[in-house]
Amino acid sequence: MRYISRITNLTQKLFRQIKAISSPDPIMFLTILFGLRAVASS
Repeated sequence: MRYISRITNLTQKLFRQIKAISSPDPIMFLTILFGLRAVASS
């Protein structure tokens, strides 16, 4: 469970960075983030 909360915090930080940078490829970031979430929950 600790793992998931840690990942959630990291994702929130990444989302803030993405919003600040206005990255041209936010979809790629989202794909990676959801991939990590799936791996962590399995």
